Amino acid sequence: MKRIFAIIAVVISTAFTMSAQTLADGQVEAQNVRLGKVSETVSVDFDLDVSDLSLPANKGLVLTPIIAGISDTLRLPAIEMLGKLRHLYWQRNGSTATQNPLIVARRHNGEPQVEHYAYKTPYQPWMSSSRLFIEQADCGCSQKLGDETLAIPSEELEPVVEEEPAEEPIVWEFAYIKPQPEAVKQRAEEGSARLNFEVDKYDIRPDFGNNAAELKKIRETIELVRNDDDVRLTGIYLHGYASPDGPYAHNAELAENRTQALEKYLENYYSELDRSLFSTESTPEDWKGFREFADTCGFPGRSDLLNIIDSDMTPDEKDWTIMMRYTSFYKSAVLPVAYPALRRTDYKVTYDVRNFSLEEARRIIKERPQKLSLNEMYLVANSYETGSADFNNVFEVAVRMFPESEIANVNAACVALKNGNLKDAARFLANAGDSPEANNARGVFAAMNGDKEAASVLFSQASSLEAARNNYNKIKNN
Repeated sequence: MKRIFAIIAVVISTAFTMSAQTLADGQVEAQNVRLGKVSETVSVDFDLDVSDLSLPANKGLVLTPIIAGISDTLRLPAIEMLGKLRHLYWQRNGSTATQNPLIVARRHNGEPQVEHYAYKTPYQPWMSSSRLFIEQADCGCSQKLGDETLAIPSEELEPVVEEEPAEEPIVWEFAYIKPQPEAVKQRAEEGSARLNFEVDKYDIRPDFGNNAAELKKIRETIELVRNDDDVRLTGIYLHGYASPDGPYAHNAELAENRTQALEKYLENYYSELDRSLFSTESTPEDWKGFREFADTCGFPGRSDLLNIIDSDMTPDEKDWTIMMRYTSFYKSAVLPVAYPALRRTDYKVTYDVRNFSLEEARRIIKERPQKLSLNEMYLVANSYETGSADFNNVFEVAVRMFPESEIANVNAACVALKNGNLKDAARFLANAGDSPEANNARGVFAAMNGDKEAASVLFSQASSLEAARNNYNKIKNN
């Protein structure tokens, strides 16, 4: 279901600003909203405060700005706020709810978070008297996030002086890094299954509880790899967990035997596979997972609860102490919510991927980019015109696939800076290392933020690069 929230009503030939307005039952606040025309360009600019927004891990919220006039409308690129698991899915697959969203961001529930939206579009005559709306749509969920409609009459808005065209900006030079080829492209598909067992039983019953769906999920992951001619299956790893309730020794037995039972089921199902591909381990009681629950559940006794978990008491003593000290919480939240979620089997299917030609790589990056190396992605990017949408998109995909790679972050930072996206550039530069290419990009970032002194220092540190030397001269001569 979609709902439209009118944020601002303006005559677009001048620029207006307005105070904060709330969306999604007050969970989202639009601040510093600005819609204005400069020369032949319309700019939409606002801050979206999502600090009060709470999203389930596998859900999302899509907010789409719309310029609406009397005779026509224009949908602008969306903002997609995603829960933890849905954001991870996007990172792995590049799949979004809308086409080419401007912002895709993970919502860290309970943490302050503001997303800045800035977009420019060519002015059209029908926009001369128009409104700015935001269309809200739930993404992969049925959660209700509000039905209110906000409309601000234009007479309540005070016009500001139209901005003068900016001076011709400095054209900064960037240095991209060419990654080295991977000797062996090792990849993995991972997931988690929550199988149901009869009390104190170990055997796998496909028809019991939700087992059919959970087993299917594991098999689909294996078959995704097994049926791909581009890869070679190298391992199937199973890690079983039990929850802390009950005696530790009993839980150790349950975790180990149930994990081995799943291994046996898969070995029988895939009888043609070499048994050496399978391996298992188990964790008798997942106290790490329970600690994460305790730290984020909002329980008033959180500090004491964490102290118990972190103490040197035996596992059985910890569980007993929590049960006796916080009986009500234990019965209402720990036993029915926290502990069942900890009983699971994490699985990982590892595989090696063959190398691809340039033409193959150009196709695969749109289908399964995780099969490409950074080197292959770099070659794909450079097969397109520098600065083009295809060029930029490849480096954006690369940093999603390799978020810890300094090289991927440097190249993505260059793209973000080229596009004037300082927020993303800052995030990428934080993980970019200290190479000359990274310092050159940091110099551009500092310059774009008005810190010429810092920019000069950074360009000097990267002076082995022609781009950095040229940027240094631009700073000094401007």
